[in-house]
Amino acid sequence: MSAAVVQAPTVFDAERLEGLASAVDGVVAARIDELGDDEIRAELEAVEVARRRLEARACRLAAALSERAARRAAETDPHDVRAGERAGRQVRRDLADHL
Repeated sequence: MSAAVVQAPTVFDAERLEGLASAVDGVVAARIDELGDDEIRAELEAVEVARRRLEARACRLAAALSERAARRAAETDPHDVRAGERAGRQVRRDLADHL
């Protein structure tokens, strides 16, 4: 997978999410000494929830790419029953290298 694909504008607006995360990080860093323990725990919990949601989204997107690659490979060479599996594994490896 090329770097251009990874850096392309996204339907899910990942760039906006990154910008938002940076802004929140800046606010938290500026106020960290003012926050109480309970507020810090609440922030940590919110970050963990967001991380799980983003991870689930990444898994769904990776699965979609893998399925499409497998389908294309099977259509390209219908006699090679393992072509789809190989294509799917390659997509997952490429994604793992970039994530």
